[in-house]
Amino acid sequence: MIRKNKLLSMHSIFIALLVFAGNSIQAAELKIFGAIAMQEITADLAPKFERATGHKLVVIPDTLGGIIKRIEGGESADLVMLPAPGISNLVRQGKAADADVRNIARSSVGMAIRKGSNKPDISTPEAFRKSMLASKSVFISDPAQGGFVTPHLLNVFARLGISEEMKSKLVFTKTAGTAGIQETISSSNVDIGLNQLQEFSPVSSMEIVGPLPGDLGLTTTFAGVVLNGAKETQAAQAWISFLRSPEAATVIRAKGMEVAWSESCNASPVTVQILGSGGPVVSKDRASSSYLLWIDGRSRMLVDMGGGAFLRFGQAEAKLTDLSLAAMSHFHPDHVADLPALFWLSNRVRKEPLPFFGPSGNAKVPGVNEFLSRLFDVERGAFQVMGTAMGAPQVGDEGGGVKLDVSAVDITKNEPITIFERDGMKVTALTIPHGNIPALAYRVETRGVSVVFSSDQTGTNPKFVDFVRGSNVLIMHMAIAAGTTNALHAAPAVIGRIAQQAGVGRLIVSHIGPFDVNAAVLELRTTYSGPLTIGADLQCTPVKQ
Repeated sequence: MIRKNKLLSMHSIFIALLVFAGNSIQAAELKIFGAIAMQEITADLAPKFERATGHKLVVIPDTLGGIIKRIEGGESADLVMLPAPGISNLVRQGKAADADVRNIARSSVGMAIRKGSNKPDISTPEAFRKSMLASKSVFISDPAQGGFVTPHLLNVFARLGISEEMKSKLVFTKTAGTAGIQETISSSNVDIGLNQLQEFSPVSSMEIVGPLPGDLGLTTTFAGVVLNGAKETQAAQAWISFLRSPEAATVIRAKGMEVAWSESCNASPVTVQILGSGGPVVSKDRASSSYLLWIDGRSRMLVDMGGGAFLRFGQAEAKLTDLSLAAMSHFHPDHVADLPALFWLSNRVRKEPLPFFGPSGNAKVPGVNEFLSRLFDVERGAFQVMGTAMGAPQVGDEGGGVKLDVSAVDITKNEPITIFERDGMKVTALTIPHGNIPALAYRVETRGVSVVFSSDQTGTNPKFVDFVRGSNVLIMHMAIAAGTTNALHAAPAVIGRIAQQAGVGRLIVSHIGPFDVNAAVLELRTTYSGPLTIGADLQCTPVKQ
């Protein structure tokens, strides 16, 4: 058990540092406005994050109304953790970017009782109504505290036609959150409370009955977002990533809430998800290059399959059966290493052939057809047992993989080529310079938005800017440090210049190496002034016009 706990703790440390390479973040004091409903979770996780990163968290808990007043009054913070509607208001006011919002946890409004009391029937709205009328008194939060639960409860009473009857029964807590519940239950004879269920969990003298029934219920998603003008952006992003880690999930559930980040890639009609944000150098935080494009909540396009993509694909809850196509940018190991693992036995879950695209070859590197043959050919492949991927018949229970409908994109044509037009998607490809390695960038147009997956390149193809122009999201690989150049990868300033000239809606940098990311971002910012996201594994970015 000790060994297991150590491994879990270490994994959470790694997650905490997803946004940037750990050595590149200097210790910071992070100021957070946090909803009172998140207070117990924060109290548990903050010390672990501080030990892992060296950062210090200054958390100011308050109600939704209280936090909004602080911000509108000019009080500054690095990030907020609020109910999603409150964060949406901040986005509308221009105080935060919608693409930076990350869901953290969900809570339900329900009932708890003093231990030993008779448990009321709340199985249906009518049963709840009768239980309220039969109660002697019920405590709820004081509406003057600025929370959102009490207005909902008062509306529930009105809908049930019992507002007048409840007026004499209601007892308001003097303090918001768990502290107010503990104070009320210890200083009064009230046996029934209505609030967010996680606020009852720490109170040992109370027992949770359950959420409000049917359409009387209220489930609230709490999210985090870095505020525009934050002093400690990088540390703030790291804290949000930590709140979406496996150890955080355990704490969130233990406190009576549910994790909410699994829905983040389904919250927008089109979303880009990074499966692997690293490159060829081993990293404790980053898998090698791989990306998913989600459309209407389904994983529709897979781009590259570097080491770690197999695990991340499962963690993302993506499905091979949902894929419309897979595309390879080039055949360096950090982009293809998990290809066999992903498609091994895939014919057991997917029967329809999968369109599969990649570059044609040259004297140094085989094209996509020959590359896959060397892997899966039933007579000469490294994985002959996966011959079905290349069209060989299935023999008994030998395994196999889904049939790949392979198409090579001609790298000698330095013009955009439409390679796929189906399932509401149009995909074009363009040759990009990556030393003597044939490489492709892909542009996807769907649902009125466009995404470009750039992959590894030097940025010296003059036609690339036009290929990218006007895209809503551009993913480029920031593979080398500030102040350096090489024959394979674009310098940070070149990445910024391309994004600026193309007028992209948002730039995401990925394929991040073990260098000073802060310095690289500063160099990139000398040529690019638009929205920027630093890639992290499993990160989801909604694609919006």
